[in-house]
Amino acid sequence: MEQTMRDMLADIRQRQLANPSPTLEDIRVAYRDGYLARGPALVEDIGVERLPLPGTAATISIYTPPNAAADKLVMYFHGGGYVLGDAQTYDRQSRWIAHETGHRLAFVDYRLGPEHRFPCAPDDAAIAWDWLTDVYGMQPQDIVVSGDSAGGGLAVVTCLHAARKRQAPRAAVLLYPATDLRLPDRADWQGSMKVFATDHYLETEEMYWFCDHYLAAASDSLDWRASMILAPDLHLMPPTWIFGAEMDPIYDQGTALARMLAERGVDVVHRGFDGVLHNFMEHVAISTAATQAAGLYLDRLRAVLGED
Repeated sequence: MEQTMRDMLADIRQRQLANPSPTLEDIRVAYRDGYLARGPALVEDIGVERLPLPGTAATISIYTPPNAAADKLVMYFHGGGYVLGDAQTYDRQSRWIAHETGHRLAFVDYRLGPEHRFPCAPDDAAIAWDWLTDVYGMQPQDIVVSGDSAGGGLAVVTCLHAARKRQAPRAAVLLYPATDLRLPDRADWQGSMKVFATDHYLETEEMYWFCDHYLAAASDSLDWRASMILAPDLHLMPPTWIFGAEMDPIYDQGTALARMLAERGVDVVHRGFDGVLHNFMEHVAISTAATQAAGLYLDRLRAVLGED
């Protein structure tokens, strides 16, 4: 791990010691400030239009770079455990992706728990897909669905929602996706959940906190929209690329999804990056390894968007 990342983790620990009982708003502000401070630099020449999604309090933001290609679009769902993150937090990243790909990006600012518990987020994802195809006028095969962490899970939900309507997206490109909220008893941690339980940015214990704030009941974790690997029709997924951070407690969730997709005949590629932590898109300003991993993600988006 790079020294800059060790310094970041030490700073986070010091902040936690200074405020051992943060409010939910404190945590949301810290997540936003960290993402803006450590993430991509601001790209100013990007048009931004923020629009309401009918029938929900969610919004969708269209990021348009100069001379944007009109035919294709990236649909993006953010991470934050269904509790943190929003369009402001991810604004610089959204601008950066639009700039680097030369295509529009539709950022879905879905409702968060605990104010709006499951299944509000997947409901908003489905509404956003329907809006893009029925109102905004996008052809399903011209939409690349992407997202990070919890947003990676919502990207899977969206692809299956679309496929059930016979509207297969062009592809799915997922960043360290969270695909299984059936968390084990704390004594039964295994694999990446155990090896990277602490001191690697996302901590295993935090996953229980996210679930407590997002799920309306423990049984909700058995719903495929919360634990996507339980979906009965994973074979309907479009070509899928999964980019994982190997020093991440949920790395094994991405691996499991890739294995299940392959077993069902889906064209899937899984790549894990050593030397990076969960949420490596947030760390590009301070980590060479994160910048390299993010660059390969952008390369894949460009390649998929450029295919005819």
